[in-house]
Amino acid sequence: MRNKIRALLSHRWAPSEEQLQASAATIFRTNIFGGTEDYGDHLLHLAAWHFSREFSLDALTDNDKEKAGSIDVFTGHTRSHYIDANYTPLPLWLAKKDPNIAALIFPMVLKVPVISIRYYLDIHYAYVFNAIRKAGHPQADAMISSLYDLAFIQQKIAVGFHEYIRLLVHTRASKQNSINPVGSALQQLELVVTHLKAFIEKINAFVELVFGLVVSTAGLRQATGLAGLQLDLPPEVQRSLQWRLIATVIDPANLEELNVYGSGMLYKKGVQAFAPLHEQHTRNTAALLCVLSLLTDQLTALDPLSKKEHSLK
Repeated sequence: MRNKIRALLSHRWAPSEEQLQASAATIFRTNIFGGTEDYGDHLLHLAAWHFSREFSLDALTDNDKEKAGSIDVFTGHTRSHYIDANYTPLPLWLAKKDPNIAALIFPMVLKVPVISIRYYLDIHYAYVFNAIRKAGHPQADAMISSLYDLAFIQQKIAVGFHEYIRLLVHTRASKQNSINPVGSALQQLELVVTHLKAFIEKINAFVELVFGLVVSTAGLRQATGLAGLQLDLPPEVQRSLQWRLIATVIDPANLEELNVYGSGMLYKKGVQAFAPLHEQHTRNTAALLCVLSLLTDQLTALDPLSKKEHSLK
């Protein structure tokens, strides 16, 4: 190894074709699926299995196809931000922070295949939309529309965080003392706050749709609040690991905390606002993963797995 390093520094060592391919594979895996803290290896294997099997998307409507296609295009643009410049504070590291929640990706693969949980939750949307249609879920139209909105909101949050860090790095690299670049960076966080609030409201409504409940105004139950929503859920859901995390995210208190960043408070806190906002995004993403895990159970009940699917290895 010492000889290799010495040769590399003197420009006399070149990697072999096998080493180049291995390096390219590592970069691809990390950029798309993430590292160990993101369950990157597991997600790569799950994706390889999922996309290698035979499945049809014939239950999709034309509108469903347009929605799934739009998400794919937007996801490509979102990924380009992170491929061009990957900043250390941005990954969510769900597998490291809460391995029990991250492990939900395994049973979900048959109905809601997860592609990545690195910066936001990325799933195979066309397949999920088709699974919802195929199962004949009574709230299929509204649920697909809601999931479509959630896909865009969470990616806008991820891009906002990226742009915030990029602008700060640019400011420090150029040694600018002007407050304008920092102000531009904080404007990105201001947009993030707006999207975080919208996400909480939207995921609240999505829970109601998954379980066939009446969707209340703006996705929030004005009269009974979180307690009322919980009482309307099946008992096994109320006792689940998933619901315990979801409840902490859709609690109206979270919206009140985010409202603190209004009226110029965000600019007063400055860079100190990044950590709690990013942590909120992490918890939001984990909550969406939990809701989709519960949706997997719903779809499996409505459209049971075949013997071949049961024998997944």
